[in-house]
Amino acid sequence: MEIVGFILLYFVLGFITTIIIHKSGDWNPIEIESSYDAVFITLVWPLLWFALAIMMVFWPIAKFYEKLFGL
Repeated sequence: MEIVGFILLYFVLGFITTIIIHKSGDWNPIEIESSYDAVFITLVWPLLWFALAIMMVFWPIAKFYEKLFGL
């Protein structure tokens, strides 16, 4: 059940990202011109969001570890 929830969360994040990018008005970094662009945004942007979240958690821990042990 957790896997199904993770997949649904993944697609919801992609859908929300697509809506935000599509409705952003004049500031539009990505033009959705074809179905390939929409699929890219829906499937790849959530991976980037997850990578950002992981880095926000682990980067400070790594810097603390580096200072603590003088690496």
